[in-house]
Amino acid sequence: MDQLITSITNLFIGGTETTSTTLRWAFIYMIENPQILKTVRQEIDDYMGDRNLFIQMEDRQYLPYTTATILEIQRCGNIATLGGSTMHRNLQATTLNGYSIPANSYIAANFYACHVDERQFPHADRFDPTRFLSDDLKLVQRPQGFIPFSIGKKSCPGESLANMELFLFFSNFIRHYDFCVVNQAEHINSKLFYHTSLTRAPFDYQISFNRRSF
Repeated sequence: MDQLITSITNLFIGGTETTSTTLRWAFIYMIENPQILKTVRQEIDDYMGDRNLFIQMEDRQYLPYTTATILEIQRCGNIATLGGSTMHRNLQATTLNGYSIPANSYIAANFYACHVDERQFPHADRFDPTRFLSDDLKLVQRPQGFIPFSIGKKSCPGESLANMELFLFFSNFIRHYDFCVVNQAEHINSKLFYHTSLTRAPFDYQISFNRRSF
């Protein structure tokens, strides 16, 4: 029963709070990088044409730049810096890379360090979706250091749900709406404009959405 409750809790967190926080980061990065926003929208518009329809999951394979942009949002947003709400402990004493870890130590994975590691992500301080694309920009590829949902048997069970929601929400927002900061005097800085509690989240901000016409 304890395991069931924990799994349901993880599904709720992975499918709601983390998704909404990632989307909040998404709008900040798109406002900060208008050329990338333009490229994402152009890819979507070229694929969708004049069809005033909502993008579906089966469309993702035809939108590699959009998909790569979502991955870069996850990497830069880095919302689960220390594995989110999940903590682990080792049942036996062990040694890892020369460090002795006593039995029953609480262990947290430093996801943040992985996502800013220059060996995996050159110029990690830049927002660059092409790092997740092949040289011809047609195939999405994920470096080993990209682990927003952890890895292995203890990875987040809500990963597939969250990825589905992120793609559908993000691509359809970009397709159907223009958006901008309501108060032009308000300065949003993705490198300073956040706080960390359960997740690493941006401070509250206001943006205006306007329906696009086709």
